Amino acid sequence: MADLNPNTLRPGLFSTHRSEVGAPVVPDAAISATFPPRRSPLRSAGYESIVAVVSLGGGAVPTISIEWVVYDEGIDAMYVVATDAALADGAMVVRNFYGLPVFARISAVAGNPTSVRIRVAPGVPLTTV
Repeated sequence: MADLNPNTLRPGLFSTHRSEVGAPVVPDAAISATFPPRRSPLRSAGYESIVAVVSLGGGAVPTISIEWVVYDEGIDAMYVVATDAALADGAMVVRNFYGLPVFARISAVAGNPTSVRIRVAPGVPLTTV
């Protein structure tokens, strides 16, 4: 079933944040004024955390590393706030971004995967004191 709302957090459901194909998939470009694209961060407003699952296809025991990049819209700046290294197919991670816009940058690829998909779901709701 295709995502009806990709890159959107919906309670109880996963949606696709990133989907890449290649022969093989290669790491993303370095962080710069034009990458990651400012218009495609995951909007995590309303949630303290997100859950991400990695799906890898092809290759020989493929893995990817992800740099989680938070976007500061006020000054148009990107900050690497977390890294998950050598994630295999089916790996799940939970990360706290406290409602900030975030982008998953593929920083390293091993094992020559031909497809990479990063699916996300909301974690703990953001609460105020």
